[in-house]
Amino acid sequence: MPKMITMKDLLQAGILKPNEQLSCERDSEFHIGYLSSDGKIQFGNGSFSSPSAWSGHIKDRNSNGWKEVFARGRNLDFFREEFRQKQRDAMATNSGKTLLPSSTQERGSSVADTSDIYEPEPMPDIPPPNHNMNTEPNEKIADLSNYIQNLNQKIANIEQRITTSGGESKTSIVDDLRSRVLNLTPTDFERLVGEFMKAKGFSNVRVTQQSSDGGIGW
Repeated sequence: MPKMITMKDLLQAGILKPNEQLSCERDSEFHIGYLSSDGKIQFGNGSFSSPSAWSGHIKDRNSNGWKEVFARGRNLDFFREEFRQKQRDAMATNSGKTLLPSSTQERGSSVADTSDIYEPEPMPDIPPPNHNMNTEPNEKIADLSNYIQNLNQKIANIEQRITTSGGESKTSIVDDLRSRVLNLTPTDFERLVGEFMKAKGFSNVRVTQQSSDGGIGW
């Protein structure tokens, strides 16, 4: 069962601060309390261990303090959700450390060497649309042509290895390739998809500039 989030958790995460002003409304009158460093709410001469305990005291009825107590113009449930999001982000960061499936790692020597199948290379500068090509050195066009040739060669290597490999080695190549594709940057992924579409017979495929990104058009 998930751990219950407390006001002290929000303090320790830096989401709320000691002496933070809190408010709770009853009959159009706002009552002001303050968050102490131990996570309790101070109001008048009293101390309340939770938002619901304080809001229940103010409203003289059962109350969900996370919904009915406010700080900085937002109810406490907003800050509780911010805390949950921080937890999810931390879990995602930790789980992202393993890049390859364990089944691929365990196969050892039966896994074909795929270290040179696809490693993204720096993309040469591409002139923006409607750019006057006469104002740029022809070397940039040559760099782009070489980049595409190298990428086509890598695709050919992939096809050759999958064609000639069988059984477990073929499966390992597919697993490794899938992992590499999933770890591409958005820009490199667009380039790869563009080359794939060209190989499938699409014409006028163009990967646009990142600064005015329109995706992949054809």
